[in-house]
Amino acid sequence: DISFGGAAAPASARRADVKVADVTVTGVEGADEAAVRAQLRVRAGDTFDFIRWRNDVDGLRAWYRARGHREARVRSSRREEAGGLVLGYR
Repeated sequence: DISFGGAAAPASARRADVKVADVTVTGVEGADEAAVRAQLRVRAGDTFDFIRWRNDVDGLRAWYRARGHREARVRSSRREEAGGLVLGYR
């Protein structure tokens, strides 16, 4: 048994599961908003998963590129509110 640097660090507490309260999409209108929302896998009511959220952002970028929007930018945000996280895409 070999140890370096003294005592082991205490295990961090597991973070409580956080629910997605809402998903907002801005910068698109009408049928375009519905098409963008159809690409998203993280939805209101889901337990937040950072990897799935980032995959949604990457997926939207690829979706726009496939439709000829080579320089489209997709920005994402998240903020905590009393009811859970609000995820935003613009």
